[in-house]
Amino acid sequence: MATDQGEVAFVKMRPGVQSLSPEPADHSFIQLGPMLLSGVGERLVPWAGSLEVVVCRYEKVVLFVTKLKKSYLAVTIDRANPEQIIAEVLQALHTLAH
Repeated sequence: MATDQGEVAFVKMRPGVQSLSPEPADHSFIQLGPMLLSGVGERLVPWAGSLEVVVCRYEKVVLFVTKLKKSYLAVTIDRANPEQIIAEVLQALHTLAH
């Protein structure tokens, strides 16, 4: 998670899960990656409506990014059923926000 100013709030893996990339790469990505990916997607907001999530499908994992008030959340998930997992995470975030 990082702020909309690129300040890293935290980079953490779930217990028992090891990152595919080295910690410095994870930290560097979270600093600007979500902001850049979302920024490109937000260029179509006037015509397509608000941007909910950006998805990058890699060979080994699926990454999704969503904006939470003044921060960005980036989560990698297994490639099996990514749509269901993303929907569940977004629903949980929506519930927490209200």
